[in-house]
Amino acid sequence: DFNQLNKTNEAINHIIPYDLISKTIINRNKEIFDWIGLFDQNVLVLLILVVIVICISIISTQLTLMLEQISTIGILKTIGCNELTIRNVFVHISTNILLKGMLIGNGIGLVLCFLQSKLHFISLNPENYYMSYVPIDVRWEHLLLTNGVVGIISVCILLLPAYYVTKKVQVVDSIRFS
Repeated sequence: DFNQLNKTNEAINHIIPYDLISKTIINRNKEIFDWIGLFDQNVLVLLILVVIVICISIISTQLTLMLEQISTIGILKTIGCNELTIRNVFVHISTNILLKGMLIGNGIGLVLCFLQSKLHFISLNPENYYMSYVPIDVRWEHLLLTNGVVGIISVCILLLPAYYVTKKVQVVDSIRFS
């Protein structure tokens, strides 16, 4: 247990003779643990970049979907639909597209992870990495948390263009546009 490492090391140093000293694995291999610590930082930066790309993609998809249906928005406003109802229709359609994309992406990712864990098709130079292949460990709680956070952020992002377009579209302009 890495949380007890320093405490255990101190206890061992009190037990062993004075001419010996106990060192933790972290103290003995500081460079390796510093290098491993950089992974956490890189993963965070990578996830932030992926979320930014996802947000831009979602906004452009939502705007494209809504701008293609400008005349429909005008007709819906003409027959008495309020902006909230129209917004909900487009958010619902976009959420279905989003969920299908997430399902397909997760399926492809899990298949690739399974194949890598069994076939080791992504290899490494063992002289540099101390292993001959990239190990894969799928944690279901991480997968569910990531999908949940991405799903919530994505649905929130869907609301922005839907709100903007339904506010800005005027009935006369939308019918004239078509």
